[in-house]
Amino acid sequence: MRLRLTLNFAIILTVALSLLKGRAAEPVVLDFPFDCHDGLIWLKVAVREAREPLNMLLDSGANVSVINLATARKLGLRIGQPVRVEGVDAVTTGYWPQHLRASDHTASLPESFLAVDLGDLSQGSECTVDGLLGADFFAEHAVRVDFAKRRIVLDPTMRLNGQQVVIPLRSDHGALQIPVNVNRGSPQWVRLDTGCNSALHWVSAKIQPGDSTPQVAVALTKMCLPVTQTKVQIGQCVFDNVPTALHPAAIFAGEGGLLGNGLLSRFSAVTIDLPSSRVLLEKTANP
Repeated sequence: MRLRLTLNFAIILTVALSLLKGRAAEPVVLDFPFDCHDGLIWLKVAVREAREPLNMLLDSGANVSVINLATARKLGLRIGQPVRVEGVDAVTTGYWPQHLRASDHTASLPESFLAVDLGDLSQGSECTVDGLLGADFFAEHAVRVDFAKRRIVLDPTMRLNGQQVVIPLRSDHGALQIPVNVNRGSPQWVRLDTGCNSALHWVSAKIQPGDSTPQVAVALTKMCLPVTQTKVQIGQCVFDNVPTALHPAAIFAGEGGLLGNGLLSRFSAVTIDLPSSRVLLEKTANP
């Protein structure tokens, strides 16, 4: 069994937040605050196996949800079978599956988690990174991330209000992808990655080294990437001078790169509506 996981963090951060559960007969809309530091979204997730809430990132770029291997052992979870896990320029071993049960009156969690050593991600943060809520968390709800109000809304029946730009969303082997245009080129499908605090990682061999500046990024391993400015179009929304990390080859097969919070947070709110195969973008907060 082979799973792919995006762990693309230039800076690790911490957050706090409580999730509310909606498993009733009628659709339940859940609304709760989130904290955002250094461009990443952190949640406090209450599970029955732990006395204290777990610190997790909301990470649509991870194919599956993840629990830190050290946290899984601390909670006494049975370690599953080893599997190969691909990150950005790194490969590691994970253990599948692990099971966590949401506490009463909290949001439902994915059925299975992948246990991976996230120790490196905790370095430089204010608390331990206990896990990631990945693409499988988005399967049941339209997840609205309101960057302006620092609120998250889970709504299984999200409706258009006439103020959103609608972008197609697809899931390719568990990876959430949307089309973007870079430097007026043809649309490319890139991974929608709320676990990435930079604006854009783009697969391009057209830009020469002299037109970019090297910068260090931290994922599963440290790597130095050339960064340049690009023009990015998402639907009808156009952004100039977007800091863009360049990759000479595909990060993951069939993908043109990663679109992260550095660009997503320029919108006042972004709704990832996987059940309806769409992303809703609301007016830009910082064009």
